[in-house]
Amino acid sequence: MNAPSLQRRGTWIVAGCLLLLVIGIWWQSSGPQPPDPVPPLSGTGSGDSNDSATWVGSGSCSECHLDQANDHAASSHTRALATINLDREPPDSDFFHAASGRRYRVYRNEGAFRHRESVYDADDRELVLSDHVLTHVVGTGHQGRTYLIEDDGFLIQSPITWYTSRNRWQLAPGYDRADHSSFERPIPVDCLNCHAGRSESRQGAYHRVAIHEQTIGCERCHGPGSRHVEQRNATVLESGQADPTIVQPGRLSRERLESICAQCHLQNNAASNIRGRQLTGYRPGQRLAEHRAHFVLDNSQAAMTVVGHVEQLHKSRCYTATKTLTCTTCHDPHHSITSRVEADDVYRAKCLQCHQPQACGLPASGPRRREARDRCASCHMPQTITEIPHVASTHHRVGIHDSDNTADSPQRPSTPGRLVPLYDLSHLSTLDQDRCRGLAYRQLASKQSDPELASKFRLRARQTLQEVRKAGIDDAELLAALADLVQASDPEGAGQLAKLALEHDKDLTPQDRVNALAVLANSHIGARRPGDAIPILERLVTLHRHPGAWLQLGQCRLATNDTPGALEAIEQAVRISPQRPRFQELLARLYRDAGRADDALRHEKIAAALRQPRRNR
Repeated sequence: MNAPSLQRRGTWIVAGCLLLLVIGIWWQSSGPQPPDPVPPLSGTGSGDSNDSATWVGSGSCSECHLDQANDHAASSHTRALATINLDREPPDSDFFHAASGRRYRVYRNEGAFRHRESVYDADDRELVLSDHVLTHVVGTGHQGRTYLIEDDGFLIQSPITWYTSRNRWQLAPGYDRADHSSFERPIPVDCLNCHAGRSESRQGAYHRVAIHEQTIGCERCHGPGSRHVEQRNATVLESGQADPTIVQPGRLSRERLESICAQCHLQNNAASNIRGRQLTGYRPGQRLAEHRAHFVLDNSQAAMTVVGHVEQLHKSRCYTATKTLTCTTCHDPHHSITSRVEADDVYRAKCLQCHQPQACGLPASGPRRREARDRCASCHMPQTITEIPHVASTHHRVGIHDSDNTADSPQRPSTPGRLVPLYDLSHLSTLDQDRCRGLAYRQLASKQSDPELASKFRLRARQTLQEVRKAGIDDAELLAALADLVQASDPEGAGQLAKLALEHDKDLTPQDRVNALAVLANSHIGARRPGDAIPILERLVTLHRHPGAWLQLGQCRLATNDTPGALEAIEQAVRISPQRPRFQELLARLYRDAGRADDALRHEKIAAALRQPRRNR
């Protein structure tokens, strides 16, 4: 072969290699690219995520900070959750709920505080549905008192609440309807996060909760204190010297300081966890937006909610016109205001730091000015109705309000609106921001009472998350959400997504774990594989006290000829949800088949009383 031929051959080889290289680059770029990693948590100089400090409890703090501890003990934060003390509870009583035809009794018995629910048959005989010992009370009592029971380790809300403003027992918010859910509403760790000092899920369960510190104490604002205790026992700081071993909120930026309060005082339209993180991992001093993305609808009204303080404050011109106004501008966590007179003086003085008295728009000698007594907040932060019946709260949108407190009540928007972040999320990639927004749309859908609106938000959630997954993100939380969103249209595909999510079980939140198990069980049931569904349901009922899961387990056991196991499961479903006549009738039939006539008759009577409840007892 001559030299020119060799040269031409070499040229073709080089060209072929270049072509293969180009094809390889094109092939790689055409598929999903690895998503950008979530940025590491930013350090704060004290109490950040890399800090080895552990929780020591408020008792350790009070040894050196007794004055602050005593003052904090008088604050409402320390009374957000308490064990039952019979001497402090409202009087025994009973009342009839006409819509459901059920009667409720609040009573003391053998040192326990109890709530009972009953129906009455045609002969006016009481048929007890539920009777539970109360374990905890939620709320300071200023607006009301909500009660919890513990059943097989699960925390459950009682349907009965004490309303301070009415000085009477009534059904809790959300229960005042004919088909309310009785003693079924779970209290997961997400709820207790704002009522207890420190709590966590037990073994990944949805609402089996371990409460490590009941009182909302020092470390909820200052971070875990073990390093601080060790260092201060060894070395005394000079006056005014910064302490790097503990979070000092007054030295934080506005967003970081607000993040401490926003753990509980931010109730936005929807939120989602940042990929790989959960709210339970937040520590004071960090940005809340590094753990959770909070969103509001761009067409949302300015309605006040019981814990919507941060969102409302962000809508205030007083807030947007300055870089310094924040929660602690008006609220001193170490000082409890004990009287209305003191409150008037303290808060008026705060307003007058920026505003002059003559700036008030009311005539100096007018009746409204005299009525307000120069209390700025009475006009600009009025007591306003909230989403909870019989409860009013101080509106935290500082501004001009209509004198009619119904003017700020939420109105259904004419269009669904779109979610926009409350805090800056530019530290996340565009793909991660879309992921958070898709998860938030799913949560938003679950809050809607209008099925049409819920359907629109679920569609947005599904489309957004499918695009995000196609682009390369498929973390366990996203997979569990997609499994829920597609199960109506593609049960088998939903089951596969749920199975993939459960392969990364440790990365799931307790709620997503429960949802994924439920979707996977449903896919097996829909495909007529009851034997495959049984072990999944058996795990599910250890994580979530839900009558539907027990009912499905009973039906699957029946389908596999396990009659004793089926009876046990249906008994559990009825015990959890005795107000459902269909459950009572199914249990009565199983008792009949088992030859237990007396038990069957009792449940048949309860079912009949529930089918035709007495409305006028």
